[in-house]
Amino acid sequence: MFPKQALRDIFQQSSFLQQLSKFGFAAADVPNNVPFLEALRSDIVTLEENKQLVPNWSRFVKEGTTTALQKTGIYENNLPLDNPYSAPALENLWENRHWITDTINNNNNNNSPTNLPQLLPPSMKIQYNSGDGACFPCHFDSDAQVDDRCCTLILYLNPEYLTVPSNAEAAQAQGGHVICYPIPFPPVSFSPAMGRLVAFSSRNMLHRTLPCRSTDPRICLTLWFPQEEETSTAATAANDIQHNAITREDFMPFVQVSDDDVAALNILLEPDMRPHLARLVLAGEWIDSLRASHTDQQTDVNTYVDKSLVQDLSTIEAVLVDHVQSKGGLKNFTPGHLRDLSSKLPLLGERHQLSDMNWWLCTENWYTCKMIHM
Repeated sequence: MFPKQALRDIFQQSSFLQQLSKFGFAAADVPNNVPFLEALRSDIVTLEENKQLVPNWSRFVKEGTTTALQKTGIYENNLPLDNPYSAPALENLWENRHWITDTINNNNNNNSPTNLPQLLPPSMKIQYNSGDGACFPCHFDSDAQVDDRCCTLILYLNPEYLTVPSNAEAAQAQGGHVICYPIPFPPVSFSPAMGRLVAFSSRNMLHRTLPCRSTDPRICLTLWFPQEEETSTAATAANDIQHNAITREDFMPFVQVSDDDVAALNILLEPDMRPHLARLVLAGEWIDSLRASHTDQQTDVNTYVDKSLVQDLSTIEAVLVDHVQSKGGLKNFTPGHLRDLSSKLPLLGERHQLSDMNWWLCTENWYTCKMIHM
């Protein structure tokens, strides 16, 4: 039942892991005629019908205080289930988690070496999106200060998405796409079609799910792989999105930059700085996604954004500027330089229009930010 050959072809015969290692994200498709995929979807639908899935919550920590907000239309559960006999395909997947890990690790060591760390067997979560605009806000899956997850692998199970929309507008109307933000490069959009695997760095890849407007529920499985402790140094480098230094040539198709711009950006893209830079340059996107994900709790979302997220932006800006000044020797680098540099980043994608709000305006008028309607 479990499609070992199809997964082996992806992990060992394709460039999937090499792309993940080099760019911090990758995608591949399990053939949609594999019966196991439909069995997984059927199990998850049955669990939802039997009320065995629970709501998903966003949790925000600020000065030791945790704020929890329930996402609209998102339901989930962790594997293994209390009653595995109610979902035999999911149980089969859980039993094969060691095989998945070994197959990835063996390819990493032998056939096509990458810089990926050695992985441990994953935790697994099933997710059911009811549609009607349900979505996920911008987030990172992991923080190295909190947990050891380093690689995220998502399997999507949605036959409706096998029919490709005719244009970008139709894709946005359908919604449900997962967006990865490999800063400083444009966002990448993946349709959650049946059998699609999307992998990315748990720590360094900011991502979100667009509001889902499909007629059927949007269903997926997420696998989070920890790393072996002895590979932590390699993992830090491997889970960076772009190993090679950014050069002026990387910007040439988009905009002219100076040598100081490039030097500053390379410092800001270091693993410990990249998440902060992402929060800053995509502040408008972040706020929009929070609103869209918690439509039943707009007052609470606005309070969180006003008292936590927006207030943090000026602090993040100051820290990044200070880091560039002290580590890069660019003593004259100012907040104005950072704002100018951010405006030169090619952040607009082909299939998803970002918010047009700049972070330095947030403290005054974040509430006027244009909402994204998908």
